[in-house]
Amino acid sequence: MEITKIQWIMIVILTLMLVAYAGFVAFVIAAILSFGPAYLYLKSIRNTEKTEKEPWSALWTTFVWGSVSGVFYSMLFNDAGAGIAYIYSGNNEDFAFLMLAVVVAPFVEEFFKPLVLFRNVSVKREINEVEDGI
Repeated sequence: MEITKIQWIMIVILTLMLVAYAGFVAFVIAAILSFGPAYLYLKSIRNTEKTEKEPWSALWTTFVWGSVSGVFYSMLFNDAGAGIAYIYSGNNEDFAFLMLAVVVAPFVEEFFKPLVLFRNVSVKREINEVEDGI
């Protein structure tokens, strides 16, 4: 399993956007603070399995999908949801922000995260235990 061409394009676009927005040093610090603990958590869950440890390639694919593709699509749909919430709130920015944070974002983000399980056959084959869902 490997990262697709479209996912590499998304990685480059997201990286450039974040570097342009916050600067290179802030981007590096944010990357370390976000990916470091996530990797350690993933490694600890994988290593607790006694009988059937998942291959790193399947974990890598799901991790990249959730952190890159899922984020990219979520950004697009969160923005659309924010616009709709703003229109239906009567142009009330505070209420629209609250609706985005409490209603729109959780549904959108949790919808896109597991899509890799349905799209990638080799990852789908590896999901056969309760621990795999974690």
